[in-house]
Amino acid sequence: MIGRYDPYHDPRPYIERWKKAQREREEDDAIYQENEVYSSEDEDKQRHGPVPEELNLLERVNYALFERIAHDGFTENPKTVGLVLETPTPRPDASKVLLVLDLTMKTVQEAINDPLIGVIMAYHPPNLPAMQGITTADQTQHMLLLCAANGISIVTPRNALETCSGGINYWIASGLTIEIRDKYSPILGLDGTYHYRMDRKVHPGTGAYFSLEQTKTVENLVMRLKKRVPLARIRLVLPPGTTASEKHIINIAVCAGSGYSVLTRWYPAQLYITGNMSHLELLEATSRGVVVILCENMEYCYLQKFKERLSAHINAGDNWNRAEVICSSHDLVVM
Repeated sequence: MIGRYDPYHDPRPYIERWKKAQREREEDDAIYQENEVYSSEDEDKQRHGPVPEELNLLERVNYALFERIAHDGFTENPKTVGLVLETPTPRPDASKVLLVLDLTMKTVQEAINDPLIGVIMAYHPPNLPAMQGITTADQTQHMLLLCAANGISIVTPRNALETCSGGINYWIASGLTIEIRDKYSPILGLDGTYHYRMDRKVHPGTGAYFSLEQTKTVENLVMRLKKRVPLARIRLVLPPGTTASEKHIINIAVCAGSGYSVLTRWYPAQLYITGNMSHLELLEATSRGVVVILCENMEYCYLQKFKERLSAHINAGDNWNRAEVICSSHDLVVM
């Protein structure tokens, strides 16, 4: 059958780019091994310099997120990352940061009811269309007005945490394999290029591709994934004629959110792990023999662990008052 040539699914250019990136990564690792290995604290000081002495709570959150944790993250849409709202009248005694998956009226009210909450970190950015005016008639505008009036600022890290080293894709992958540092590779960005950090290490990118230490059945991988992402429902979609107990996997691609357009760029993957896909995308993937696992709101599980990491960084200053990071109890997620 003669069909239309589709370069989008041609693996050759991506495999060549991957090989080139792997060679550069090996060279970088060799250079790294020759140098002195610093502790995480010393390495942070070497890369970022000393911790600033005087920062308010919002500044500490921004510093922790974008200068320490996700310093090497990137986004193809700057509007979806960073400061969403800076209140003109911060709460004077604010010492808490509220982590939420989505900004909703319930999570906003939760923050308002606690007088110590001064910053909301919303993983998913609120929908901010072009505005000719700001009124309470619009749900998003109403929530922003309530936060501003009650001395609460809002930041969103989304893509930065999905693309940084040690981010959510790395976290998912590390639950399925061992010694991931030698097996973890980037997926191409949506612009078709690899991304690099300042130290020339290969950037994890908008997704992750890695190989297991040995082949595992789909059934085994689902059990491992459930321990990492303890959601009430994980959807497994198998290619026709296969079973979870018999299908073996070694190459896996991961992308948080709706990751099909990213995952298909990594041709050799036998398993896709992402948040959600359309019916037609599932049909196309399984027709090529790819197993798909859908974990909607996997980001919520990541936030439960991430709060400890954020807490450590927003309390890194010797002269900083103690701040607490808490997760919302009103996110619309079924665990």
